[in-house]
Amino acid sequence: MFLHHFTKKENKHKKLSKNIYSSLIKIVEFIITNDEFKIKKNFNSTFELMTIFIFAIFFAHKKDIKKTLINQHLMDFYIEDIDKTMRELGIGDMRIGKFVKSYVKKFYYRISILEEIFIDSNYDKFQNYISKRNLHDTKVNIDKFTKFLFLSINKLINISKKEDLSKLSINVLFN
Repeated sequence: MFLHHFTKKENKHKKLSKNIYSSLIKIVEFIITNDEFKIKKNFNSTFELMTIFIFAIFFAHKKDIKKTLINQHLMDFYIEDIDKTMRELGIGDMRIGKFVKSYVKKFYYRISILEEIFIDSNYDKFQNYISKRNLHDTKVNIDKFTKFLFLSINKLINISKKEDLSKLSINVLFN
C-alpha cells in the first residue's frame, strides 16, 4: 500500500542529496581540522566553506535539468542546518527567521561571485575572494590553502558533471 512512497524519484533524490550533504560536511570538517591550513574554527568559516562546496555541485548541475531536484534538496538541508546552528548559538524563535534569511541572501550573493570566478577558472579572483572571507587565523598559509581549495573545487565540479555523487567522499576528492 505504501510501497510507492519509497520508490518515488523525489525520495531517491532526497536520499542521494542527504548523502552528498553529509559528505560535504565531512570534507569541510576535514579542512577546518587540518592544522596545516590554520582555518578559524567558527560558524563563519564553516558557512563560507560549505557555500563554496555546495556552489561546486550547483555549478556542475547548472545545465542538467534532471539534477535540479538534487540541488533543491541540498539547499533545503543547508538552510535547515543554518537554522539549527543558529538555534544552538542561542538565537531565539522570534529572530531566527531574520538570521536565516540573511545567510541565504549571503549564500546566493557568494554563488554569483563564485560563478564568475569558475566560468573563467580565474585563480587570482578566487584568491582575492578567499582572502576577503577572513577564514585564516594567520596569513601564512593562505596561498597553499587557496591553491588546495581551488583545485579541490575544480575537481568536485568535474566529478559532479561526470559521475554519480552517491560515492562522494574525502578520498574521492583529495586523492
